[in-house]
Amino acid sequence: DVTGTYFAMFDYLTINEWDQKKGFYSCEDRYGFLLSHAFLNKSFSFLQVVERHHCKISEIDSFHKDFVAHGYEGAMIINLAEVTKS
Repeated sequence: DVTGTYFAMFDYLTINEWDQKKGFYSCEDRYGFLLSHAFLNKSFSFLQVVERHHCKISEIDSFHKDFVAHGYEGAMIINLAEVTKS
């Protein structure tokens, strides 16, 4: 039984980036694309976009512990302005 199962998306590469093996967009830009396109097709109800939180370096440990306490694997720390390299 897979009731309640979902695919959590936090980032992706566009087809063009994948094919060219080179990033063109920042993580922040791709997240905006993801939010604006992920739910256009209602048949993809199993997709959930992962909520992002901005925090100070001193808050990382607290965020991580809170996420783990809520059943997540932990926190991912990324530079939103960086363009993904392959």
